Amino acid sequence: MQIWILTFNRPVVLNRLIERLGKQGARVNILSNHPDLRFSPESSKYVDEYIINTLNSEESNSWCARSWNTIFMKAFAKTDELICLQDDTNVSDLFYPWIHEEKSKYDFIWGPAGDQFFYLKKDIFKNVGWWDERYIGCYCGDADWMKRVYSTNNKDRLSIVDTHDWGFTHNDCGVRYHIDTRHFSKTADP
Repeated sequence: MQIWILTFNRPVVLNRLIERLGKQGARVNILSNHPDLRFSPESSKYVDEYIINTLNSEESNSWCARSWNTIFMKAFAKTDELICLQDDTNVSDLFYPWIHEEKSKYDFIWGPAGDQFFYLKKDIFKNVGWWDERYIGCYCGDADWMKRVYSTNNKDRLSIVDTHDWGFTHNDCGVRYHIDTRHFSKTADP
């Protein structure tokens, strides 16, 4: 299983997330949509690979569909399981053990919103395919992809619940205890 973090020039929150995961025994990989990628001495110990998206403008804060597709290409060449996180996601101190327990029950775990965090097995990707890169911003691409996950897979193996014809919520597999929905600023204390 690989962990990939998507970052947009937010070194404080990125390093905090890397260190928190590393202290739980995890190794991480990074896709940066900004050329200025800075690791703290502590966090750099937990990074296996990093990619700087040189096609992206350094003023950009988007292109999520293209970024997740790049991560899928890199990760699924080496593994059958993938954890995807945005850099400003705050995970609990028990996140990594929790995901190891839950992955036996689910092929796809998502929450709490958008593309902030998701876990998937390669078979889900094979059924659903790529993110639609016609969604050039960070909005709607995640909803489109989640709808396709939900409509093409065994719902008993998904940790999402379709509550409306326009959206999803996560079920009570524990996402809300291990992923914090607060977003952190660049200047937040680590």
